Amino acid sequence: KNLNFYGSKILSIQINDQDDINYLSTFIPFNQKTKRSSQPSQINRITIDQPIVKRPAFFVNWRTQQRDLVFQDDQNKLYLYDTKGNLIWDKQLDSRVVGKIHTIDIYKNTRKQLCFTTQNKLYLIDKNGNDVAPFPKTFDNIITKGLSIFDYANTGRYRFIIIQDDRIAFYDRELKRVKGFDFQPDEEQKNSLKHIRIGKKDFIIAEYGEDIAKILNRRGEVRVDPDTDIAFSHNGIFEYNDKFITTSKQGSIIKIDQEGKTEKRDLASSDDHLFTASHQNWAMIDENRLIINNNERELDYGLYTKPQIHQLNERVLISFTDTQAGKIYLFNDQAELLPGFPIYGKTAIDLYENAQNELVFTCLGEDNAVLVYKL
Repeated sequence: KNLNFYGSKILSIQINDQDDINYLSTFIPFNQKTKRSSQPSQINRITIDQPIVKRPAFFVNWRTQQRDLVFQDDQNKLYLYDTKGNLIWDKQLDSRVVGKIHTIDIYKNTRKQLCFTTQNKLYLIDKNGNDVAPFPKTFDNIITKGLSIFDYANTGRYRFIIIQDDRIAFYDRELKRVKGFDFQPDEEQKNSLKHIRIGKKDFIIAEYGEDIAKILNRRGEVRVDPDTDIAFSHNGIFEYNDKFITTSKQGSIIKIDQEGKTEKRDLASSDDHLFTASHQNWAMIDENRLIINNNERELDYGLYTKPQIHQLNERVLISFTDTQAGKIYLFNDQAELLPGFPIYGKTAIDLYENAQNELVFTCLGEDNAVLVYKL
């Protein structure tokens, strides 16, 4: 009874029954004077025949300036679709993608490429699905952690970092081995290497073993040595207000300055908490507690993905998904849930803001379905 149909001459309703799920879609066009809705809406659902094992991510098509969707199925085939649901290309790979699919501009001419590793290869693929020479590079031993890509001074002198258990190797854009980084841990790496630049200083984060992390320089030497012993949680170390921020295995927030001085804050968190941070924001999920920049909210108990911080033009948003209940949450930096959320989705999202200041994001629905939403 609260619906207002003023200005609308058409109401369209569609009901679909698929995979024991009922979908109800409604379309009500309003005149142009009607205020745009702040509610999220699903604008596409792309299905393929095989289950999807690598959730969708956006890739900028340099020719059209549109965002396309890249994902992989369980037969190791990589797909690129546009957001309207048109297949651009597919490509058979040797094995599953390990870690993140990166977007880089190896020639520094705005013509971007996809770069990633599988279990045995390092790929660089252009927008047409073609390999960029001299890629791919084949490795005899299994690649165990996702690819890291460093461009220290943003000059296009890329370094591709391959991790195979406890072995770390740097390669240049010609796929030649780069010497100079001599850090080799005696235990297996837990995460990919991370590069942080503060001012003109470069820091490389290495996490290995059960609870060990090192803040290194470009040569692999310890650059920042914390003044207290820390059992790191492997949530990662982040740059925060020109310092470093992380958490301990016990759930305490640890801040480390560039001289190694530490500051600890006990949040009484469990040892399986989830934490992330950006330059000026941080977020933690601990069981059913959500904490964003000291603002706390209570969640339903669920199986949550690690929170993601999305830095947009004029705002900061934090997303995460309850994969058990199939709910996507989107909060602002004051821990306020955006209107219309949670909405349906089974994985973490990838999100961007388009030229019309609309949020567009994607995730998986069912095992073989990519969902695209707009807000």
